[in-house]
Amino acid sequence: MNRKTATSALVIFFCAIGNLNAWSEHSIFMHSALSGMKEIAGAAPVAAETLDSFLAKESKGLAQLLSEEESWARANIEGYPARPDDLAFDRSTETNLRKRFLYALRVNPEAKMAMALQLMPGQDPAGRTFLTPRDVSVYKNPIWLAKIRFAQIRPGERVAPLEILSTAADEPDLGLDIGLFEDSGTEWGSKMGFGKIPFGNANLEYSSQAPFHMTFYHEAGIVYMLAGFLKHTYPEVRVRQFYALSRYAFRTGHPYWGYRFMGMGLHYVTDLTQPYHARVLPGIGVLRMLWINLMDIAGRHQPKLDAIQLVSNRHSAIENFYQVILHRDSVAHDMNHPYWKATVDESKDLSYGKFGRKYLKDVVTQESESRADALDSKLTDLIPSNLVSDPSVEFAVANAGKDLTKVMEKEKPGSVDQLSLVLADFAASFGSHSRNFIRAVLALEDAYASSNAK
Repeated sequence: MNRKTATSALVIFFCAIGNLNAWSEHSIFMHSALSGMKEIAGAAPVAAETLDSFLAKESKGLAQLLSEEESWARANIEGYPARPDDLAFDRSTETNLRKRFLYALRVNPEAKMAMALQLMPGQDPAGRTFLTPRDVSVYKNPIWLAKIRFAQIRPGERVAPLEILSTAADEPDLGLDIGLFEDSGTEWGSKMGFGKIPFGNANLEYSSQAPFHMTFYHEAGIVYMLAGFLKHTYPEVRVRQFYALSRYAFRTGHPYWGYRFMGMGLHYVTDLTQPYHARVLPGIGVLRMLWINLMDIAGRHQPKLDAIQLVSNRHSAIENFYQVILHRDSVAHDMNHPYWKATVDESKDLSYGKFGRKYLKDVVTQESESRADALDSKLTDLIPSNLVSDPSVEFAVANAGKDLTKVMEKEKPGSVDQLSLVLADFAASFGSHSRNFIRAVLALEDAYASSNAK
């Protein structure tokens, strides 16, 4: 076996990574996490502003900011693919500012950037007009958004920062990062400078966002040796971009965009609190991973297919489990579940230290990776084996339309409470890391320039 053959097999093996989402409906988690944070929940409503208005007023300053940010990224982010010079935000022409801004950020240039609020389950729209999934998302068939309600907001309308932030925290999943690679089959993919998709399936629309929402800082050296493509991940790029944009918007008198950019940055931070976004294959050790890869090279593909299916099923089970609870409790206004209590608990925030340059690597993903195998073990212990331990079963099909919590409790009484306590630890981290990022954005000093950031 030569290295090229092994690498090719691993590329195929890890294509499944791009088929996994992190926390669906970040907005619900975020609304809870920030509901007791005085800097957000106690902040006065601000006037909504269109992106076009913001860009028209700040084109000169944004041109300078984005130029400085590109220089910073080239100097500080390891493996950063330099932005093509012709995508720079040039203020010499005032035409099509929106598209030029999106190209300069290297996000989907067709992103809707809609003036909308993502309503909480049971929330009164307060007379606002409802928007359709296609009004807010670029996806061709965003069927998963059918159950989520979006309400239109008007320029000048006063909106609570908590609502702006919780809505924006879901915005990247509306298509901000899809189709950005040269093999994505989009008009703009070849222009972005990211090359070919490093992992995930370029032919699956949603899968092409994976390298922007996942990163694998803590895999074994031999894995990187055979699969160097795993280093081509860009959450840090997005976090830094929206951190800088948020601070700029606040500084120049555009608080609506200050909060909205802040919320977008939070999405990438909190995605990494999910072990499936910080570890390649939770529950599968390095030796077993390499053995599966060798079997695949030898023509025995079933071990690889089984491993992928099991990881996918366990992640889907987590999604089903917490979504049932989130929607149920939100509608009932019942905040007694361990999730909610953990999410709002600020007692551990300071123990992580201040958000800074190495926070994603040394704090968020280190914590997520360290929890991955234990979480996998708990899932196999507490959830019926036919749903998460049988590779012949597709969880999404087997559990379609079912409430996993009821299935679990029927087979293993007490299992729902046990898994709730396990996942409450992740909810607590989601809350702490969110609040620490916000404090960094709002601070007078630049977190990336502090000693903590080096």
